[in-house]
Amino acid sequence: MACSANGIMRKFMEDSMVKSPSGSSPCNIPPPYDPSTLEEFIEKESNLKRQVQIVTIHHQGTFKSQISETPSSYLILGQ
Repeated sequence: MACSANGIMRKFMEDSMVKSPSGSSPCNIPPPYDPSTLEEFIEKESNLKRQVQIVTIHHQGTFKSQISETPSSYLILGQ
């Protein structure tokens, strides 16, 4: 072992060290969603993205109108 740990830490590191490859295959995790749940999730995500785009467009228009109403001296000074 290349580490200079001593005492309990060294024992823990030696006990937890992998000494040989596993003889079993990796576990097979089932898919987290059934097809209908996955479709619902994707649809909800798509709707949220559309809502964000709509709000962003709305606020960009509001911001542009505020800039056109702001005196140019404020824009130069960053106020």
